[in-house]
Amino acid sequence: MSGIKVKDAEIFTRFLITLGAVFAVDQEGYIVRRFEEDEPAYLKVGNKLRRLMVIKELITDNDALVINPLNENISESPDSKWLYQMMNIGLSRRIIEMVKFVHMTIESSKADAEAEMEMSIDAIELASRHKDFDAKAFKAFELMTKEKLSFVTVWYNRKQKESHFRCSLFDSETVNEYPQVTKKSMKAIVKLLAELFNVSNDPELAFEQLRSEYTIGSELISVPKLESILKVYAKIYRHMNKYLAICEMDDDDFVVDMTSLDQHIENIPEYYKAAKWLNTSSVCETETKPACPVGAIPVVTSAIPSNPMIQTGQQMVGYTEQPSSIPSNPMRRMNEYAPQVPQQQFHQQFQPQFQQPNYYCPSPNQFAPNQFMQNQQIPIVNPGFGGGFIPIR
Repeated sequence: MSGIKVKDAEIFTRFLITLGAVFAVDQEGYIVRRFEEDEPAYLKVGNKLRRLMVIKELITDNDALVINPLNENISESPDSKWLYQMMNIGLSRRIIEMVKFVHMTIESSKADAEAEMEMSIDAIELASRHKDFDAKAFKAFELMTKEKLSFVTVWYNRKQKESHFRCSLFDSETVNEYPQVTKKSMKAIVKLLAELFNVSNDPELAFEQLRSEYTIGSELISVPKLESILKVYAKIYRHMNKYLAICEMDDDDFVVDMTSLDQHIENIPEYYKAAKWLNTSSVCETETKPACPVGAIPVVTSAIPSNPMIQTGQQMVGYTEQPSSIPSNPMRRMNEYAPQVPQQQFHQQFQPQFQQPNYYCPSPNQFAPNQFMQNQQIPIVNPGFGGGFIPIR
């Protein structure tokens, strides 16, 4: 497609931010908190906080760190990790809202026949297929997901040049970490998630099916990771959207615009030609350091430290690319897939993750009809990817 300009690449990047369901982009191109547009997002690179903004044709803020998904270096940059982590979180949040809706629909229909009359036919039919998803099953789901930064993950295998999708709740060893969860509750959880993902009700088969059905390679040489990851998300949301629409959320971005997503994927080669000149590292350091330090640990924080909802100084470890070889045994723990970090280096880089978090994320036990997961304090940890804390609202 001809005629693609940098402005089109900016629109594309803005769209990717909305997939995360955590942040938005203001008129000037700065990334801000989704429901508090006066509260910007920062990423800590080295010892310096940099305000995040999307790719633009004219960048006047030399201190800003530009999110350019079209620039794929050999070593993944902190801003790239941040972007892919946000998209993973967006998928997790949508699934959690969907599960909460099913639970509320089931409970409302039991308690009040008149309430059931006001529900849509699709909602009633969905709830009727999962009557075994009772209060105990919902509490078990809350327990198993409230401490996870993202219990579902789309990740890229650089060696194979393909992306994969997996869900930790289909892994038996993850389930074994919660002995208080009954087999009946676990069966109900898996059954509901299996319908959302269009896989088998059997956890072992579902685990393998996610890997086989949602493994997609790239045809591009310039930006293979971006293309293959977005194709996986497109396949996931194409099936999930009909369930997300049943929720009738007021949030316009809750149901993913598949027409736009498909068109953006098709346009990636042209976006790359228009925006490849902008290297995010070119605006990362304005003095003696021309590039972002590889492996820097990003931090998202607020411009207003006095706000108790966001505290400065907490570190968030970004999305970590997975190893090229995954064991064939589907019952291996998710943590075993993460890259190994030397003990000393681990404590030096990731020690802050074990501190008491100051960030807030949505409460799984509160249904938020108009916004994603608000007003409750729950620490979140990213299993298998180092861990960390991220503000969710």
